[in-house]
Amino acid sequence: MIAKRGAVLLAAAAVTASLAVADPAFADGQVSSCGGWGDPSSNTCITVWTASKNTTNHTQYVSQIRVNAPTSWAPNLLLEAWAGDGPTGVAWYASQYTTTQTWTINKWIKTGSGVCGAYGSSGSRSVACITITV
Repeated sequence: MIAKRGAVLLAAAAVTASLAVADPAFADGQVSSCGGWGDPSSNTCITVWTASKNTTNHTQYVSQIRVNAPTSWAPNLLLEAWAGDGPTGVAWYASQYTTTQTWTINKWIKTGSGVCGAYGSSGSRSVACITITV
């Protein structure tokens, strides 16, 4: 069930997401990106805390994901976060009705996977992603 849900989420992200690729040489730290034109008043923003990379398994450790809703949108719509698992689905997913949330995931995420956040309702949705690169 989660893989099916993930496929739908990843498909939606591909249509509306703004992608920022993490620097392959950058291992420990945080990477941030906002969807659309990058304006946090109109677009979802995501911050991803990363740690070591495993070049043998082509994965990077992700400890936390923070998603911020666009400040000009209505409060307390559905806020979502997920981390991809390459082309096979979703490694991690969570959601909550709020405007900002930090989730601890502590997962190894495959290179080429998106780590994404979304905010909105069925009528309007804003998505932001970063891409793991090992």
